[in-house]
Amino acid sequence: MSVRRGVHLLIVALFLFFMGWEWLKPFQVLTDTADLRIFLSFLAVFCLSRLFRKPRWLPFALTWTGFVCLFYVHYYRDTGWFSLSWLGAWGREIKASLPLLFARDWLAMSPLSRTFFFLIALWFACFVIWHYVYVKRRVLWFVFLSVVYFSVLDTFTPYEGRFSIMMTLVSGLFLMAWLRLPLSDGRLPLRMGVQWLAGSLALLMLATAVAYAAPKPAPAWPDPVPWLLHRGQPEGIPGSAKKVGYGTNDAHLGGPFVQDDTVVLEVQTTERAYLRGESKDFYTGKGWISMTAERDKDSPLTVAVGEEVPPDFPHLFDDTAIAVRQVEQQIAWAAGAPLLGGGANKRYPIFHQGMVQVVEEAAFQKRVFSGDAGAQTLIWGDEASGIFTEENPVTKAVVRSVLPVIDEEKMRLTGQAYPEEIRRRYLQLPESLPPRVRQLAALITRDADNPYDKAKAVEQYLRSPEFVYDTQEVSIPEADQDFVDHFLFESKRGYCDYFSTSMVVMLRSVGIPARWVKGFTAGELVKKTVPPADGEAGAKEQSYYEGKVYSRNAHSWVEVYFEGVGWLPFEPTKGFVMPQMTQQEAVSAVSPGDEPPEQAEQKPEEESGEQAVSGPPIGWQEWMPLSDGPDVRIALVTLALLILMGLAWWRYRIHLWFWWQARRMRSRDVSPETYLRAYRRLLASFARRHRREPRETIREYLQRIRVGDELEEDLARQTVLYEQLRYGGRASDTLEQGGLNQMFHALYRSFLAMHSRK
Repeated sequence: MSVRRGVHLLIVALFLFFMGWEWLKPFQVLTDTADLRIFLSFLAVFCLSRLFRKPRWLPFALTWTGFVCLFYVHYYRDTGWFSLSWLGAWGREIKASLPLLFARDWLAMSPLSRTFFFLIALWFACFVIWHYVYVKRRVLWFVFLSVVYFSVLDTFTPYEGRFSIMMTLVSGLFLMAWLRLPLSDGRLPLRMGVQWLAGSLALLMLATAVAYAAPKPAPAWPDPVPWLLHRGQPEGIPGSAKKVGYGTNDAHLGGPFVQDDTVVLEVQTTERAYLRGESKDFYTGKGWISMTAERDKDSPLTVAVGEEVPPDFPHLFDDTAIAVRQVEQQIAWAAGAPLLGGGANKRYPIFHQGMVQVVEEAAFQKRVFSGDAGAQTLIWGDEASGIFTEENPVTKAVVRSVLPVIDEEKMRLTGQAYPEEIRRRYLQLPESLPPRVRQLAALITRDADNPYDKAKAVEQYLRSPEFVYDTQEVSIPEADQDFVDHFLFESKRGYCDYFSTSMVVMLRSVGIPARWVKGFTAGELVKKTVPPADGEAGAKEQSYYEGKVYSRNAHSWVEVYFEGVGWLPFEPTKGFVMPQMTQQEAVSAVSPGDEPPEQAEQKPEEESGEQAVSGPPIGWQEWMPLSDGPDVRIALVTLALLILMGLAWWRYRIHLWFWWQARRMRSRDVSPETYLRAYRRLLASFARRHRREPRETIREYLQRIRVGDELEEDLARQTVLYEQLRYGGRASDTLEQGGLNQMFHALYRSFLAMHSRK
């Protein structure tokens, strides 16, 4: 390969890498993909492999070798390369994700599976772009698509795409200028080409800078985007687009929102678990309000910092009736974070995991209490709705609490003899609730004979493929329409508030007390520390996690009341996994020191796009169980056959076209148009191995690629006929229609002979 051809390949590869990077940048803003390194690394591997053109199989081999190596380094580097056990684990993970892929439940797939399939799609996109940009030299269409892509994202999402649009135009126009220069065959001196390109680039940069900085007139028409996003409703009213985060007013739920990556909390804890803020009990048909907050004003229950919660206070659950896990946590308010709470009641929740036993330390916004900490009091919410402060938010708290370990068999033995106060408060539903909501709940739970199985049935129904997790394309109920009814029967699309509210309402409609809870998911793991072995200095009794919680981690879920036990959490939102251990998992759990490193799973963004992580030390291959039933095997075989058929068609598409036309010609004459199309396909098949230069005539091209003595005479006659038909409008008078049929079959034979050469 000449130096000039190598420079040409390098420039096109750099263009593809740069544009691929620009296309991937919005994923960091619009999804929970915080790290693009594996995608950029694969993009670099693909572009570098294109620089090696011979043998023909080498770029393909380099690309997929790099693909496997990237997965090993990113996910399995702690496993020995030559043990090959990681390949089996990788295969099981992909196999487990295939039913979710076919069901289009992509958010429920594990991060490894989503990365795998996304890289497959990225490879295909890069392959197509390379073919059109490098082989066919068609750059304008790709530049146009890129501009449309960035423009749509800039208009309808929080992504700022102006810089990407500008760089796309500059780099695209520069590449178009480069591809028009005949540097590869030496017709233009390299020095003149470089000078011309430098001048073109300077002109492009100048024009772009002037256009970017020039004053622009104000728009003559109002922006239609807010109207489109909010379904015709102006901003600032219930249901309009809002910024995600922990709020105080939940009276009107729903509507799209924009992302917010503000860090609000910094957490250090011995367990990964949701951070509970508060629960609300009264459903209005549009949202939630808290009646417990009003009762707390009259006779508040208070507990001092450093004091154990009195046994006669209302508790989330009875820790003597079920097994529990101890958890110690330190929750710190991030510097510069917005106030979390307040509102009309001026109550600020202390975010905590599980059921609090004691708040050991607390620092307040206005002053730090270190000596007489016991004098500082906290409000214990009625029915254990939450722990709050008034006036002064807590900026740091050290909390000791317990998490429930669910014994499913024991939970199935609970009855429905609920206390009267629980029934009165937590079976409340508005009179306007449509009857079909109650009918649907009864239908879902008809086969369950106990409250626990009924709750699980409703939870699984909302996590079924019938519903879609979405934060943008969510519709808003009409003024006289119930929020839950609209979600269950019409839109079936929404985020955590839609799923959790629907579960509470359906459970209440079948006589099971439930309430709505909001707070944060476990956030993003920053570091996991395992205690030193063999009694080394500084050893801790437990491993602990350090993480950050963002505004986008705001979330809502459900608590269900069980007779003799209390309130236990459930997660109905599709794509989220609550870090909660069952009794069976607790028995088989490994010790903290034996846990696989960092089992956190990135989950879809919730009302701010949160992350859900696995709480108990369960192996990652157990997250997505797969039934090896006949349907799965049939789907796998069908997918494999479709892929093979597609690849075969793409590889032999010109063969198939000639074969089909030859069959048709048995009963009809060849038209001049068919012959012209056949000759062009013959040239296209040659171009797969030998690229034709733009200024090269057909005869010069055929002479250069040296088709061989056995083909030269036939191709010469066929080329003359093509030129007569193409430029003269008809063949020579001596060539009749039957002769055109013969020439077509001779052309087909030339194609087969050329293609059979090694």
